[in-house]
Amino acid sequence: MEPTFRVAQVTDLDTVLVFMQELFLEDRLPDQCAFDSFRARSALKDLVTDPSRGIVWLICDGDAAVSYLVLTFGYSLEFHGRDAFIDEVYIRPTHRSRGWALSRWDMPKLLQSQKTYGPSIWKSVVETYPHRHSTEKRDTRIMTDT
Repeated sequence: MEPTFRVAQVTDLDTVLVFMQELFLEDRLPDQCAFDSFRARSALKDLVTDPSRGIVWLICDGDAAVSYLVLTFGYSLEFHGRDAFIDEVYIRPTHRSRGWALSRWDMPKLLQSQKTYGPSIWKSVVETYPHRHSTEKRDTRIMTDT
């Protein structure tokens, strides 16, 4: 079964916060402080309530939210205008190895489905760096033509 996506609302904050904490605990970065649920909730609420900052999707298996993806907006001189990047993506271990690879998700189509972002034509630009080892993180940007 393919995942479905739905935009997170203020009523989904607790669900997304659980996913954020799971990701935080799984990452275990060496210089990481303790997970601050108050600050995380505040930042998440700001993002969910202000579509000019980005979008949070819940990734669902049927009706159940099992993951999340966060796309935040910025502005780039290099790319000549508004851009966006995937800030966080988390899939619960119980739902990994199902072929839900990020590369299969059609980000421009997801964005076009959101009427909040108007009639802009979105396109995906994937930066690849041939001189880097193929396992290194690649930068994925979504840009508008306007």
